[in-house]
Amino acid sequence: FATRLSSMRAAWPWSLRTDEAGRTFFVHLKMGWCAWRVPVGMEAMEGTPWCQVRLSDGNTYYFHQHTRERRWFYPREEKQKEMEPFLDERQGQGEVDLDPDAYEDSEPEEPTDEDDLVFAPEDIEPDAEKRVESKEKETKRQQFFDLLQEAKVTRFSFWKNVQKQIVEDPRCQALDKAERTKAFDAYLERLNAAGSTRKVEGNDGNAKSEREKKLEMLQFRKMLKELGVQTQDDWDLWREELEQDPRGKAVGNEAERKKLYVDYMKELEEAQARVREKEKRRIAELEQDRMEAERKRRKVAHQAAAEAFKTLLAEEIKDPMAEWDDWHPILADDLQRRADAIQFEEQRRLFKAHVQELRDRVESGFKQLLGEVIPPSKKENATWEGTKLKMATDMRFKRCPPSLQVALFQKHVDSSSQ
Repeated sequence: FATRLSSMRAAWPWSLRTDEAGRTFFVHLKMGWCAWRVPVGMEAMEGTPWCQVRLSDGNTYYFHQHTRERRWFYPREEKQKEMEPFLDERQGQGEVDLDPDAYEDSEPEEPTDEDDLVFAPEDIEPDAEKRVESKEKETKRQQFFDLLQEAKVTRFSFWKNVQKQIVEDPRCQALDKAERTKAFDAYLERLNAAGSTRKVEGNDGNAKSEREKKLEMLQFRKMLKELGVQTQDDWDLWREELEQDPRGKAVGNEAERKKLYVDYMKELEEAQARVREKEKRRIAELEQDRMEAERKRRKVAHQAAAEAFKTLLAEEIKDPMAEWDDWHPILADDLQRRADAIQFEEQRRLFKAHVQELRDRVESGFKQLLGEVIPPSKKENATWEGTKLKMATDMRFKRCPPSLQVALFQKHVDSSSQ
């Protein structure tokens, strides 16, 4: 039954309730309707105030949403309204005069509450809904008390400290913030009432109220803070001084003072641990920021050094056939020390890239010059000596190293035969 009820709740908005006599019934959460048995479904009849209700035993009846009238069969007047267009059409054709009563079975007696139909909450008792809500609140309140007991809440506990431990628990979230505070105060009063038989040592000999105890505890903690008690201090170091102070005497006996002292020490250690952890995170974040800034600075400095070395190569290296071993000592003697900030391997890489760029530029210019001096129709008869005389005054010829000139000329001439 529980499984069936759970699935019904997920698909249909009915809630199980109990009246004052102990009888269970179902309440429609949106409309406020009630039923003795589980309603399987309810469907509104379009254009009418009637609803068709299906019960768990397969029976179906009709319920009027405004008057709360209940019938086993669809109301005759509503059916007659639906049949009027059909009757007008048939009578206009002169076929037959239909009487809707002749085609409707005689209706039995109207269903009653004992037949398990929908009824209003006030049909049970006027305050049934309020009592159900009150019972639900009391259940949530008791579950909250159980949660406080599991959290080992004492008479000296404070809500701001306790709520951090239980705020994620569903039993705590079932109550709103105001109800949680009231329930917590009520729980403390319950604890105080349970221990009210214990007499506190004092001149008047009367039991102290919870408010007085909290005030004494706060004064005792304030005294510890004023005295400068540290986490490494032992109880015996402060025992006599705490006993002589009026704020210490007001607490009670030595056992209670020692318990408050130990609790204060624990909280002080936790607070210091939190401060240390926060400081540790702050230092780690600062170190991470410093390292990131240093990385960016080094990157910018390296880029600037690389650009300075490229400028040095452009000033000194003009020969596309230059060799690194020949030029490395010369570059190292630069008066501006532009090679000092670049590692040896990177210097060599930038040098080779610069020379290759020079060579590509010279070869491209010389190939263009060969195309101008030796047109495709004269490639077969072209000779290097004759071609060299024609190109002798051109700067593109002078810039190209002799070792490359012959090879490029031969490659140009051979391309015609291919």
